[in-house]
Amino acid sequence: MSRNSKVFLILISLSLIVYLPVINKGLASDDFGIMHRIVFGDIFFLDGFFRPLSDISLYFCYLVGGFNGWIYNLFNIVLHAASAFLLFRTTLLLFNQNNESQLLSISAAILFVLYPFHNEAIVWVVGRASNLSSFLGFCALYIAMSGKLSMVRCVVIGLLYFGSLSTYETSITMPAIASLFLWLRYPDNKRWVTGFFVFGGTAVINLIVRSLLVKEIVGDYGSRMFDPSLFNNLIKFLKTAGRLFLPPMASSSLMILLAILVFAFVAWIFIQVWKKAVVIKRQLVVLSLAVIFSCAVPFLFGVSTRTFEGDRLLYFPSFFLCIWISFVLINLLSKKRFYYVTASLGLFFLIFLQINNFTWRKADQITKTILADMSELRPLYSQMVIHRLPEEYKGAHVFRNGFLEALLIQGVDTAGIRIGSFQKLIEDSDIDLIFHPKPDDYGNILFGDSLIERTGNKSALPLIYWNNRNMVIFE
Repeated sequence: MSRNSKVFLILISLSLIVYLPVINKGLASDDFGIMHRIVFGDIFFLDGFFRPLSDISLYFCYLVGGFNGWIYNLFNIVLHAASAFLLFRTTLLLFNQNNESQLLSISAAILFVLYPFHNEAIVWVVGRASNLSSFLGFCALYIAMSGKLSMVRCVVIGLLYFGSLSTYETSITMPAIASLFLWLRYPDNKRWVTGFFVFGGTAVINLIVRSLLVKEIVGDYGSRMFDPSLFNNLIKFLKTAGRLFLPPMASSSLMILLAILVFAFVAWIFIQVWKKAVVIKRQLVVLSLAVIFSCAVPFLFGVSTRTFEGDRLLYFPSFFLCIWISFVLINLLSKKRFYYVTASLGLFFLIFLQINNFTWRKADQITKTILADMSELRPLYSQMVIHRLPEEYKGAHVFRNGFLEALLIQGVDTAGIRIGSFQKLIEDSDIDLIFHPKPDDYGNILFGDSLIERTGNKSALPLIYWNNRNMVIFE
């Protein structure tokens, strides 16, 4: 068996093992709406969104396994392992003159598999858009670095990168990153200029096609990235930089403080590595700039610090971050210490990855319980109002969107069903306690984010609410 085959076998085996707890997780939130639109409406893109390849991949999984979640999850996990293998191969090319290139490459790839702060792109079905987009972008980058930029190769690179941008937008800064990597790989010629025009020209073409087909370039969703406030952008930058290394936490202030400490530590590491040889300085600058450029979208859009919602935005940057981490460790530490520190960091990643996985499993249990309860309750009433419908469970999606579509997919008639309120964001200590509605002095009941007025102790319509265990009828 060749070295490449062994490495790929290791990476795909490791990916399947660490994501085994969520292999049977079902659809959640937006998954239902998008799958209903694709399967029953034959609609593969909407105004403001140009991600047809993601929808096509979802439809492919539907043709293979219907609405069974395992096929979507398996697709995402295998895709993740393939991206890790591309990371291994790309890093080998980038450091082909380094005596420790194989150790650096395999450690970076393993860290990427275990990296916990991007797993929304792997565990959430719709989150695969970031996963698939990054994979196509990484393919284009590897092909650009692996040989002469002939006309045929440039066309293949352009098609792959166009596909990347037609799946998700986080790879929009790839022209700058590819140019840096090509300059580092081939410092004696102008190949980086050709690479910049191939990737940059493809990005321009994609933006033109996007504007013609969906009438907008970023839409309302993407327009959230553009905040005129310098202070708000600075806070988003600090939070996102912190979330590259830190798990989510309830306190935004603590996250900002820890992010500043992380930033200071990274600066110290940069200074230490800068004392090395000129070639190492050059490599350090290129990798650091690649991480910064790859973070452009999450820096502008922002990532949640309270939960791991939005971590899919970190999938593209984590590719370059893991290369950077392995590079600085191998240049600062002896081989023995490198093994110890890398293993410790891998364990840190694995712990939080499993915390995230089990949170998604709990959210999946909630989703399936609600759908099962609704199937039993629906025949009892021709009309009903749903209250305290959970949007998420500690950041893992439940029914922020797609509730009615989920019922339709389950074969439940939605006529006469109305969503009255969603569950309020509550403390983690209360989220697993059974909710008991209590009237105020006027006989009104607070359900989620809605106040229900009572008339003669009877509501106008039957009220069904989530009590943190089941969907129950309010008596």
